[in-house]
Amino acid sequence: MDVKSFTLKNKIIQVEDKKLESLRKHLKSLEYNLEVLNEEKLEYTSSYDEFNIQHNVVLADIIKKILELKNKINIAKIKKLKEDKDSAASNDEKEKLEDELKEARNNYEDTKKDYDDFSSEYEAFKELELENISDDDKKDLKRLYRLSCKLCHPDIVETRLQEKALRLMQELNEAYSKKDLQTVKRIFDNLNNGLSFDVASDTITDIDKLISRIDEMLSIIEDVRYEIEVIKLDDLFEVVVDSTKWDEYLDNQLSVLEDEYGVLSKGVI
Repeated sequence: MDVKSFTLKNKIIQVEDKKLESLRKHLKSLEYNLEVLNEEKLEYTSSYDEFNIQHNVVLADIIKKILELKNKINIAKIKKLKEDKDSAASNDEKEKLEDELKEARNNYEDTKKDYDDFSSEYEAFKELELENISDDDKKDLKRLYRLSCKLCHPDIVETRLQEKALRLMQELNEAYSKKDLQTVKRIFDNLNNGLSFDVASDTITDIDKLISRIDEMLSIIEDVRYEIEVIKLDDLFEVVVDSTKWDEYLDNQLSVLEDEYGVLSKGVI
């Protein structure tokens, strides 16, 4: 190889190295941005989890009583309409009562579904309530969960490790949702003491693969930003993220529901 060719090859290598370095820095920056967004999303979802628990503590009983009462009212209404239809003097009257009966049955099915859905959610809440932990343990749980996410989140590890990271992340999420501090701590200790995952920005050395991964990361970041915006658009967002507003909001809701129950009680046949 002559000097001119050697020099040209060196220049090409230097250009590619600079491009590679620039792309890896860009990817590293995107990984950091995603980490920040995931932290923000976690903060909001954790607030909603805690709010929902408090919501059930204060309102679950009255909601259950209202749904039970609505079922009772609908059943009584259906029975009355059947009796009226059977004793109707004309076909026109029977047809009118039949339409009302269909509507009453539909209302009953809707209310029954609401009651069944609520009962399932209520049972799940009761399980969570049994798994309740101290405030100090909650802080440890959240801290260890966040640190673990940074070490094994499948969106930032290199491609060949994504499936393994996804399985571990699923286990981590399940433990976190159950407030299983011991399991979250075990996962963190394992990650912190050897079971680590290589980050894509530190390992990818192919320019085309880096460009592809950057495009993928941009798409993931956009999705997470959208999810955060959806959360922020929720009517209760301002209340949920400020725990000092919870008592006033829940007390007002309780008053409204108690009034509704009082009105419904007068309509029991």
